[in-house]
Amino acid sequence: MNDKNPVRFITVSGVEFPVIFNTNAAYTLEMYLQREGLGTVGDLIKRLLDARAGMLEVVQLMWACLEGGRVERGTRQHPFTIQETNVMIDQLGGLPVVAIMKVMLLDAVKVAAPKPTPEGSNGAGPKIPDPNVKTKSVTGRRSSNKRSK
Repeated sequence: MNDKNPVRFITVSGVEFPVIFNTNAAYTLEMYLQREGLGTVGDLIKRLLDARAGMLEVVQLMWACLEGGRVERGTRQHPFTIQETNVMIDQLGGLPVVAIMKVMLLDAVKVAAPKPTPEGSNGAGPKIPDPNVKTKSVTGRRSSNKRSK
């Protein structure tokens, strides 16, 4: 578990479900979006941030985060479905809670995937190398050690 990616929970009918945007959530969502011809995770997040998203995007992101939590925490054996996610939203209050959920889900994405920062800076994101600094390249050649036969 990643300590920098805190777990959020939703409680539905007295049961807590972890909501985590992690690699599994991103992969699951990307596979679903591509299979359905709905773009990429980046496209979905951009629509959510640009306020061009609707219920479809919120449900898809929540479903992926429920799956991320299920796999990371081992809360249940069978995967969540989009239909189950819709039922959960209804049990949480229906359409009026979608805007609140959108904010929570985008926060989960932001914390899980901070913007990369230049190497050597004090930013919170992963370090990206400075293209102006020369580094040793790896060629993939065998080592020069002679092996005995």
